[in-house]
Amino acid sequence: MKLKPNKNGYYYLVYKITNPFNGHFYIGAHATTNPYDNYKGSGYALREAKRKYGGKHFIKEILFCLPDESSMYKKEAEIVTKEFIKRKDVYNETTGGVGAKHSKIKTELIAINGIFQTKK
Repeated sequence: MKLKPNKNGYYYLVYKITNPFNGHFYIGAHATTNPYDNYKGSGYALREAKRKYGGKHFIKEILFCLPDESSMYKKEAEIVTKEFIKRKDVYNETTGGVGAKHSKIKTELIAINGIFQTKK
């Protein structure tokens, strides 16, 4: 994919981070001046997976490069829906389109499903 920055030199990306050990993944949005920076997502479930398996092993794939922040979050919202976050193979904890926020419910579900132990 040919990446093109906007007129201010920013790339508005929707990306996928994949855990090569179990295939679980995370879809996120990131605005940056360097599309190849080391940013690999956020959120409790993803951070715990990176801690457990080693973050350096996770694979980043850029899915879309959009012209502005609004378009970036709109595309993320199209993908990361309420149904999407119910999947057992995703690390996303909340619906897309609004930036970082956390969901205690999704974190508890992950712990119940045995993917991670809860923090003490």
